[in-house]
Amino acid sequence: FCLSSEDRDYRIRTIGVEAERIARVFPGAEPVFGAAAAGRSYGSAAHLVFAGAWRKNKGIEDLVPAFVELAGRHAQLRLTILGAGVADAIVRGAFPTALRARVTSIATATDEETARVLAGCDIFVLPSLFEGTPLTLMEAMASGLPIVTTGTCGMRDVIKDGKNGLLVPIRSPAAIVAALTRLLDDDDLRARLGRAARTDAATHYTWDAVARTVAETYERLAATRQP
Repeated sequence: FCLSSEDRDYRIRTIGVEAERIARVFPGAEPVFGAAAAGRSYGSAAHLVFAGAWRKNKGIEDLVPAFVELAGRHAQLRLTILGAGVADAIVRGAFPTALRARVTSIATATDEETARVLAGCDIFVLPSLFEGTPLTLMEAMASGLPIVTTGTCGMRDVIKDGKNGLLVPIRSPAAIVAALTRLLDDDDLRARLGRAARTDAATHYTWDAVARTVAETYERLAATRQP
C-alpha cells in the first residue's frame, strides 16, 4: 500500500517494486460532512478556514501574510483555525494585533463538531509545504468547500487545478492571495469548484471506497498465493 503518487513512484524507481503490486489507499470522509453542508449556497465569501496543526510544515508562515493582505482588502473577512493543537494565544499571536479579533482558533472533539465548523465556512485553505494525503482535505471536499491548497504530492493527487479546487506553489503567499481573490470575487467559481469537490469526495473518498480497495488488494493477493 502507498499514500501518494510520489510514494508509488519511489517504490517503482528506487526499490524496484512492480507497479501491479502497489495499491493506492486514500483516506475517507464520514457522511456527516456532506450532510452538514447540504444547504451550502455559495452566496457568501467572508469566512476562510484552515484545518491542521499549527506548524511550519502546514504552511502557516505563508497563510499569515496572505490573510493579512486579504484582510486589508476585505473588511468582513474572517479566518478560522481548526485543530491547531496549540493554545489560542499562540495562534492569534502570529497575526497583527489589529486583526486578532478576526481570527478564531477552534478545537473540536467529534466529527459532528468539525462538520458544523466546516459547514459554517466559505473557503478552505491549506498551504502545506509537504503532505501525505490529509484527511482534512477529504472532509473539506465532502463539505462542498471550494479549496485552495499547494501542489504537493498528496494534494495534487486529489485536487485538479481549476476543476475541483485551485493549486498554488509552496512558499508563495502571493499565489495564495491571488487564488483566494479569485474565489472571493466569483460566486460561480466557488460553486463550481465546491460542488465538483463534493461529488469527487462522495464518489472516491468515502470509507466504503477505502474498504473496497483494501478488500480487492487482499483478494488479489490471496488468488495469486503460491501453495
